Amino acid sequence: MPDADRDLLSRERRGWSEAGRFGLQAGVFGKTAGKLRAAGGDFRETGREVSGCRRVLWGNRQESGLPEETIRSVVLKKKSHIERRDSELVYISDETVFEEQKRARRLTQQLNTADRSDFEELKRIAKELLGKSDNAFINPPFYCDYGSHIEVGKDFFANYNCTILDVGIVRIGDNVQFAPNVAVYTAGHPVHPATRNTLYEYGIDVTIGNNVWIGGNVVICPGVTIGDNTVIGAGSVVTKDIPAWSVAAGNPCRVIRKITEDDRRKYYAGWEIDEEAWEDIQRIQAEEKNEVKYPTAPE
Repeated sequence: MPDADRDLLSRERRGWSEAGRFGLQAGVFGKTAGKLRAAGGDFRETGREVSGCRRVLWGNRQESGLPEETIRSVVLKKKSHIERRDSELVYISDETVFEEQKRARRLTQQLNTADRSDFEELKRIAKELLGKSDNAFINPPFYCDYGSHIEVGKDFFANYNCTILDVGIVRIGDNVQFAPNVAVYTAGHPVHPATRNTLYEYGIDVTIGNNVWIGGNVVICPGVTIGDNTVIGAGSVVTKDIPAWSVAAGNPCRVIRKITEDDRRKYYAGWEIDEEAWEDIQRIQAEEKNEVKYPTAPE
C-alpha cells in the first residue's frame, strides 16, 4: 500500500477509535475498524465503508457526545477527487482522473485496431486491460473508462460494441455472456441542472452474478445487481436489482418468470433440443462435474 494511503488509514483509525468508545453504530464501525487495522487491503473498498461511517457519524453527531473537533476531523476531511470517486461520492474529473484513464484509452485502441482473426492477441489485450479476468474474450470494438475497475470471472465473453463506463467497480461472475451492444453504466450525474453543470458526477458499483446472459442492446444502470443464472432480454433497460434464476425484460426491466428444470432441454421459443445434441450436452456436463457452471434450478 502506498505511504499516502497508509497515512490516511492511520488518521481514519484514530478517529474511529475515539468514536468507537462511545458505542456509536458499533456493528458498522467494527467492520470498518477491522479493515483499517489490516492496513493492507483494498483501499478503494475500505474508503467506501469509511464514507458510509462518516455519514452515520455526522447524522448522529449530537447524540454521540464526541467533541466537535473530532467529528469534523473525521467527517469533513478533504478528499482528492480520485478518493471521492472511489468512495461513491460526487467528484469532478480533474487532471488526475483523466490521467488514470489514459491507460484504458491506449489498450482499447490496441484492442479495437488489432487483427480480428488473431484470437490469442485479443485475449492477451483483454487480460491486460481488465482489473481481474480468467480466459476473458472481447469482440472489438469495446470501450471503457478505466478497465482496471472491471472484474470478471472465468470465461467472460462480450460481443461486438460493448461499452462499460467503469467509474464504479463492475463485478461480473463466471460464464457470463454479453450479446452485441450491451452497455453497463456505473456513471451518473445529478438530476438538477444547476448542480450537474458544476461538473460533479458519480459512479455506483454494478454486480452481475454467475452464468448470466445479457441480451443485445441491454442497458444496465448504476447500482444494479443481477443475480446468478439470470437472463436479461434484448433491449431491456435495467434500473433495479434482478433476482437469481429469472428471465427478465422490458423498459424498465422486470421479472417475467423464473427459470426451472423444465427449461433444461429447451432453446428458442420452447423448442426441444434434439437427441443427438442432448446426449452430447449430458456427456460434457458429466465429464466436467462443475456445479457452478452446470447448476440445478431450485424447485
